Amino acid sequence: MSEPAADPVEYDLMFQAEQRLWWYQGMARITQTLLEQGAPKARNLDILDAGCGTGGALSLLRQYGRVSGIDLSTRALGFCAQRADGIWSRGSITQLPYASASFDLVTSFDVLVMLSAVEIGTALGEFARVVRPGGRVLIRVAAYDWLRGKHDQQWAVQHRFTTPELEALLTRCGLIVQKSTYANMWLFPIAAFKRLSERFLPNQ
Repeated sequence: MSEPAADPVEYDLMFQAEQRLWWYQGMARITQTLLEQGAPKARNLDILDAGCGTGGALSLLRQYGRVSGIDLSTRALGFCAQRADGIWSRGSITQLPYASASFDLVTSFDVLVMLSAVEIGTALGEFARVVRPGGRVLIRVAAYDWLRGKHDQQWAVQHRFTTPELEALLTRCGLIVQKSTYANMWLFPIAAFKRLSERFLPNQ
């Protein structure tokens, strides 16, 4: 398996920022709200973080049960080992090394955007395969291709989504969409301005 196409330095920056940057803190609060609303109520769940990166979601997910993580980046998994206990494996989310119906909850945060169209469908099919009946899949992806910027280049982002597009892909894989929404819409004008300024003022 080859390493991801993302700039390796970005993993270092992510590890440093995940516990203090406002964006990550805000996303964690949104994620926790969604888990409280939609995840099984037990706190002894078997959880898979598919594309776990440097393990930023670890402390949140551990509140709900036993966490396993998988990622292609050996650099990222090294940071996972520094955070806390857990079961971390190197591998691809398009070919998960787990038996069917192994997890009560599968999460994937900002990972699908780095895959090709074919790989996205394959990964979602794998999520559907390893989640147990009655379990949940929680996915976060970047929205709108026209909002691409420098950050997308550094992370080798191949595609951004709209909610109808992602809903259709999930349904095609046999998953039932219970909630689909855009997050941080109050920041949308700022994000749009920043992306457009990067396009027309590339040195900014």
